Amino acid sequence: MKNSKNILTVTMFIVMVFLFVGCGIIPTPTPTPTDDEGVLTGQVMAPEDAVMAKQLTGQALANATVNILDPDTGDVIATTTTDENGNYEVVVPEGGPYILQAEKDNISIQQITPKVEEGEEYDLGTADETTTAIALIAQAMLEAEDFPDDLSDIDLEAIENDPNFDDVLEAVQQALLNGENPAQSIEVIVEVWTFLYPDESTPPAPSPPGPTPPTDYEVTNAVQDPGTTGGDGLNYTYASGTLTITQDSGTTVPYIESTGDGYPPSSGHWVGVAVQYTEAFEGDLYQLDITPQGGATKTYNPPILSADEQSRDELWYYFDVATTQQVTLKIYFTETDFETVTIDATGVTALEPSKSEYGFELTDTEQDFVAGVLPSQDSVIEGENGLDTTGLTPVGVTLKATTVNELGYDNVKVLAPEITGVQGGTLQLWAYSADDGKWFDAAVHGWGSEFTITPDYEVTTDVYVFADIAGTYEVTFELVDLDNSEEVIATKTETIKVL
Repeated sequence: MKNSKNILTVTMFIVMVFLFVGCGIIPTPTPTPTDDEGVLTGQVMAPEDAVMAKQLTGQALANATVNILDPDTGDVIATTTTDENGNYEVVVPEGGPYILQAEKDNISIQQITPKVEEGEEYDLGTADETTTAIALIAQAMLEAEDFPDDLSDIDLEAIENDPNFDDVLEAVQQALLNGENPAQSIEVIVEVWTFLYPDESTPPAPSPPGPTPPTDYEVTNAVQDPGTTGGDGLNYTYASGTLTITQDSGTTVPYIESTGDGYPPSSGHWVGVAVQYTEAFEGDLYQLDITPQGGATKTYNPPILSADEQSRDELWYYFDVATTQQVTLKIYFTETDFETVTIDATGVTALEPSKSEYGFELTDTEQDFVAGVLPSQDSVIEGENGLDTTGLTPVGVTLKATTVNELGYDNVKVLAPEITGVQGGTLQLWAYSADDGKWFDAAVHGWGSEFTITPDYEVTTDVYVFADIAGTYEVTFELVDLDNSEEVIATKTETIKVL
C-alpha cells in the first residue's frame, strides 16, 4: 500500500486535530492572500434529512469546520468555518489539488479542489454528497496500485460519468442520512472498492493511523485448538490488560449463506474469529491479518478494538478443507509493529450445505362440503370476480419449510394432485392468481410452475373446493424439483368428505 493514502487516513487525522482545535469556532475575516497563496470559496450543503436531524436550517451546513488537507500527508494546511448560509472563504498555499473536508457533528462533506495558483480566487461551487463520493473514489485511487498516484492526474469528471458512480453516491447519501461519516461507512468502502475493481468481490480494508499502541506485551499461549470453543485462545498480556483472540467455530464449520451485508463476504465455509479485551485496556489493536493455509489474506482495520469497543466477533476467514491445516494471524499494534502466531486448523471439519425439508399443511378440511353444480367446465376462469365464493370458507394449503437448512430450491412446482375415492366424481380446487388475474383449477394445473423456494419458505394458498358427486375424496399433493427430473420434495394426502 502507498503511505497511508487511503479513504480513512485523512479522516482519522482530522478527528485527532479536533481534539485540539475543537468545533464551532467563530469565523474570522479571511485574510488577504500573500505571496504564494490563493483563495478558495464555496458553499457546503448536506442532504436535507441529515441536516434536519441535527436541527440545522435548510440544507446549508452552517458553522461547520472546513479543513483543507494535503492529500499526500493528510496535514491540515488551512482551516475556516462556514457562515449561517454554509458559505466559506479560505486562503491556501499555491499548489494542490487539495482535499476540502467540512464537518459538523457526524456530518462530513468532502470535495477535491483544483490546483491553486498565486493570487487567484477559485469558486468551488457546492460541496455536497456528490463531491464527497467523487473525493472518496479519488482518494481510493491514490491508495490503489492500478491508478494514478497524483491527484492532479485523476479525471474527476470521468468518475462522475461512470455508470457505477450512482452506487457509490447512493451509499454516501445513506451514510449521511444515518448520521455516519461516509469515509468510515463499511457500505461506502465496499461500493468504492467495487467501483475501482468491479470484478473483485472483497474490498481491502483501509489502514489509517491508530492511537498509541499498548506496550510491554508478551505471547503467553500462541496456539489455539480450534476444537475448543471459548478456550483460552491466544493470550497477549500487557502491563495494562489482556487481549484474547479465539476461533468461535468449534470442531465443525457449517456452510454459511451470505446475507448480503458483508458478513460473511460471500456464501461458503467461513470461520468466525473473535477478539476481546479481558481487562481494561489503554490503546487500540491496530490491524489483524488472517491468512488460512492455501487461502488469501483478509485484513481487518482500523482499529480492531478500542477502549470503547471491548470485543468484536464479525471477523472471518475462508476455510478450505482440502488445503487449510493452520491459520496465521499477524497482529499489528502499530503500522509496523506486529507479532505473528498460528492457529492449528487440523481439527476443523467443513460441513457441506444441505437443502431445507418441506411439507404441506391443510386447514379447514373438516368443514361440510356440499355436492352441487360445478362452477365451470373449464379449468380457468377470468377475473377476480369470475368465481362466486360467497359464504364459502377456503381450505388453506400451506407449503412450508419443516426443517430449515442452508439451501432452498431454484425451480419447483406443485403438481396437479392425484384425486381418488369417488367413481365418476369430479373434485375442483379453485385458487386465484393475482399475477394472472385468473382463477385456476389446481386439480388440473397444480400451481406455481417454475418458482423458487427459499430455505425458510412458508406460503399459504386459499383453495375453494367444489364437487359434483358426494363421497370421500383422497387428494395427494406433491412438490417436485424441476431441475432434478421432478424428484419429489414433499407430499401430503388429505381426505375431503363431500355431503
